[in-house]
Amino acid sequence: MFVLVMGAKGGVGTTSVALHLARRAARGIGLDLMADGQLAARLGRPTWTLSDAALRSAQQQRMVDQVVKQSVSLLWTPVCALPNISAAAWDFVRAVAARATVVADGGIEPLEEAARLADVTVIVSAES
Repeated sequence: MFVLVMGAKGGVGTTSVALHLARRAARGIGLDLMADGQLAARLGRPTWTLSDAALRSAQQQRMVDQVVKQSVSLLWTPVCALPNISAAAWDFVRAVAARATVVADGGIEPLEEAARLADVTVIVSAES
C-alpha cells in the first residue's frame, strides 16, 4: 500500500502526520520525498537513498526484502529525477509497497508519480 501525505500549505505538520502513520502501520516504511531528510531523521531508522536502490535493480528482490525486514526509511534525492534513474526508483517503491505500507511525506507539491501511485492520499491542513 502507498499512502501519500501532503500539506494544504507549508508548516501544517505534514512530516509529523507521515511520521505517525509510518510508525503505526504494520510494516510501515517512511519515504521522504522532500529530500531534506526530516522524515527519515525523525523515524530514526537506517536510511537508503532511492537512487542507490534504483542503480542496483539486479538485486531488487533482495533489497526489497531488506527494506521490509529492517524497516529502512527511503529518501528521494535530486538524482532520482534523472530519466535513467526515475523509472527504476519508482519500480523499487512499487515493489516495497506491494509488501509493506509505504508512507510518503510529499510536502505541498508532491511528485506526479507519487500522486499516481497513491492508494490513499492524506491532506493535512490547519484551521484557526
